[in-house]
Amino acid sequence: MYLDSILKGGILVLETKKFRKAFKIALLCVLILQITWIYSACKMTPDVWLDNKQSFFSDFYVTNGMVCIKCEIYVQNTFDVAKTVMFSATSEDDKNGGLLKEALLIGYQEDLKSDIFQVEPGENCLSLYFVGEFGGKNVKQNRLLPQIAMQIVS
Repeated sequence: MYLDSILKGGILVLETKKFRKAFKIALLCVLILQITWIYSACKMTPDVWLDNKQSFFSDFYVTNGMVCIKCEIYVQNTFDVAKTVMFSATSEDDKNGGLLKEALLIGYQEDLKSDIFQVEPGENCLSLYFVGEFGGKNVKQNRLLPQIAMQIVS
């Protein structure tokens, strides 16, 4: 009888040890999930960014010694308020091909006067005209977007 109770007690101790081990593993898993959730929540800070997958080159033309490269640019604004941005770009291919004197382009609105863009919260589609000095050869090297840089002004 004493031996039976010791064996039963031993089994109880073993089962308690298994339970404690399983509990510690489950607790560790929950802790890892919480840390992952907190990290991803911290990474989701508001931002304004270009959606290059949806953006595309549309057309180009030369007028008054200037090249205008029209692009449809999709911009995501995850802030709760509108942001003001400016754009610039470079196109080494078009400079090397003779379309542009310099690779640097400045992004303007359709009137070619304002280089300031208002980006509302959410997805925005902007018609940008990247303008640079004509290099003498009226041939665009490809239909790819130039390398675009966006600066948040406010």
